[in-house]
Amino acid sequence: MGRLWSWFSSLSLIVKAIIALLAVLILIFLSPLWFFVSILALFVVGIVLVVKAARGRPLRSWGIVSAGCFALLVTYCSASDVARKIAGCAPG
Repeated sequence: MGRLWSWFSSLSLIVKAIIALLAVLILIFLSPLWFFVSILALFVVGIVLVVKAARGRPLRSWGIVSAGCFALLVTYCSASDVARKIAGCAPG
């Protein structure tokens, strides 16, 4: 991982921006898959939160994870809707 990071950090800012843009576009096109992964992760985190609360354990770190899963869910759901509207295949 160290060599990959040093390679990436040695790239110019424009190349990094292009790589980031391509990654976002790939994630938008794969948003149905990421939507499913986000739902699954949110379900698992919800179960962990309930178990931790029942045992009286701290919930802070898992609360942050659940907020991240929810943010991913909203992001990829809205990105998918925007992509459909741009493509002209909006429902309704």
